[in-house]
Amino acid sequence: MTTIRLISFDLDNTVWPTDPVLRQAEDEVIRWLQHRAPRLASNHDLNSLRAHRQALMRQQPAIAHDMTAVRLASLRLLLEAFE
Repeated sequence: MTTIRLISFDLDNTVWPTDPVLRQAEDEVIRWLQHRAPRLASNHDLNSLRAHRQALMRQQPAIAHDMTAVRLASLRLLLEAFE
């Protein structure tokens, strides 16, 4: 059994490039939306999803520091709008 001794976060690209991983994750979200919420996917691209998250961060500064909460809240709002 391997014991985890270190978890590292490098979001400013000082140790390794994170941009390709983030792009791949965003591409996966788009593919998921195309399959599960095609109406939403046909009305939004990566840029509009980012803009929606940024607007949400301004509207809800209490969660702006937590990108997971922002992404989930943004997707929830968008999915509700396209039910």
